[in-house]
Amino acid sequence: MAEIFSIAIFELLEGHEAQALTTIGELLSALASKGYSRDSVYRQAAAPHHYVLLRYWRSEGDRRAALEDAELQKIWARLGNLISIVSVYETLEAVA
Repeated sequence: MAEIFSIAIFELLEGHEAQALTTIGELLSALASKGYSRDSVYRQAAAPHHYVLLRYWRSEGDRRAALEDAELQKIWARLGNLISIVSVYETLEAVA
């Protein structure tokens, strides 16, 4: 079972920064506790509203299960009102 590497680049919406960061923390905690993925979030120092999420899904089955998980769907729905997605790379392959 191979992990699947994904990247999401997003910005926090002005006026919603604290709520967005809290919701992101809630999402990452839920994903980890259910064993779906392991995640890291980074912020660009020069542009503090710009973030990069690095996600390693445990498997394609875990990714599908997470997307169908009712608890996670509610969190993703809330998050959709707090951030703006710049770009998403769903499945990246190592080349070296």
